[in-house]
Amino acid sequence: MNNEEVYKLIEETLGLPSGSINIESDNKNVSGWDSLGHFAILVALDGKYSDVSIAKPEITKATSLKEILVILNQHG
Repeated sequence: MNNEEVYKLIEETLGLPSGSINIESDNKNVSGWDSLGHFAILVALDGKYSDVSIAKPEITKATSLKEILVILNQHG
């Protein structure tokens, strides 16, 4: 797992152009990262990274790319 893979996964999940998100991206500054978009991100992460279950509270509460990367690195 590397950061670029996560960026691409989230961009594809939210239907965003490549390169449109970065480490500072979060649910307040990314188009489509609303509650439904957040659920879609969680499902995509769960499908791609088997060590991170959407049932884990810390991943469900992550509202920024930075938080997601920290959690993925802790569990992967």
